[in-house]
Amino acid sequence: MLRRVSVIAVLSLLLIYFIGSVASTPEEGYELYEKTSYAWQDPADEDGINLCYRSILLAQMDLSLADPELQSLALDYFHEILSRQTGSGEIMRYRDGGTVNSKLMTGLGAWALSLAYAYTGDDAYAEAARLAADYLIVEMDEWEDTYPSECDDPRCELARNGGDNSSALTSYCWTSPNDLGLVALGIGAVVYYGAGGDEYYDYCCKLADALYDMQLADGSWYDGYAYTIPSRWDRSTHYVTMAMMGTWMAYKITGDDRYSDSLSASWEWLVDMQISSGAVYDIWVDDENLQKAPENDDNRYDFLQVDGDTNVKDYYNYAFKTFLGEFSFILSGSFMNNVGLESDGYEVTKQYLDERMAISNWYLLSLTLETEEQILPYWAVGYDGIGSALCSLGDDEGSSSGDVLNWWPMMAAVLIAAMVYMFLRRRGNEN
Repeated sequence: MLRRVSVIAVLSLLLIYFIGSVASTPEEGYELYEKTSYAWQDPADEDGINLCYRSILLAQMDLSLADPELQSLALDYFHEILSRQTGSGEIMRYRDGGTVNSKLMTGLGAWALSLAYAYTGDDAYAEAARLAADYLIVEMDEWEDTYPSECDDPRCELARNGGDNSSALTSYCWTSPNDLGLVALGIGAVVYYGAGGDEYYDYCCKLADALYDMQLADGSWYDGYAYTIPSRWDRSTHYVTMAMMGTWMAYKITGDDRYSDSLSASWEWLVDMQISSGAVYDIWVDDENLQKAPENDDNRYDFLQVDGDTNVKDYYNYAFKTFLGEFSFILSGSFMNNVGLESDGYEVTKQYLDERMAISNWYLLSLTLETEEQILPYWAVGYDGIGSALCSLGDDEGSSSGDVLNWWPMMAAVLIAAMVYMFLRRRGNEN
């Protein structure tokens, strides 16, 4: 009887391990990619934002599907990112220069290059990822030194730090949480994928701590840079999603409950922006900006930029003018699923988008992120990043792995099972 129990214990532990550690297989994402990739440009002609997001989702799909065509295209995209990096580490929007926001562009690039390193094992990508992260650190240090920490607007009192700013990095007058999120994401990815260590870990946490301190009581963040731009006291779903990118990556490399608590609070705010159909409002309009908006029952609106100006908006008092809120909601939900946090309402909005055949980079990316991927605290003994669990492209068949396993949890499961077996056998002998 005891022997039978011990065998069941061994099998159960191994089953739990294998069920929990097989990589996702995003066939749905691949089907949507096949339907839309005809509109993609050659990597050399892609806008930098598209280039980075698409390189990431191509690699993620190949890691699950082991598709040589995806692999070849992913490598083309990664090579193009390398070609756009300057000597300072900045990643440009196009080969001949130009950028919309250097922190946003280079933050995404650092994420993509770090994944490229884990994906290929090529040190050139690790070096480029560190160079991008170094550029971001210099940029943020200069920003912190240049601008004041003060922001006397009473709206700041709704932040977790009560408006008591330690530096310009936590000041809504001078900083935007979406920039902090993208920079923390890029620097943290260098750690998560094993391309860099201490300095990048510490700086990712510094920025994630700033985001934590700035977070409002309802889980959102103001758009920021509000000293001279009153419209930036609004709270936009896409900016909240970009801020969450930073706390998401910080949680993945620390396991710190503060960051998971921050993510959960943000998700609750996004759920409040959702309506029963699955549509999601784009923005919570600040009371002082409501005079520019049509009448509505509350402060939730959709919006469109006027003449491409980020800070000039036309507001709409219904939730189906654009898909910006929905795409933000879905990507944020995939971050929650990725680290094993609750994402109530995710499937409702996903169905809403599917019924309307609405697709974006964010939506495709959301379908390629694994569910309950490993949290890898940097301080763990023997840490060398998630790259140790990914197959590089240097295998005999020239393609990446389909189901990716990390052997350490399996060894632990076997060890625990053996201990259970020995304990039960000893009890049996005693009896």
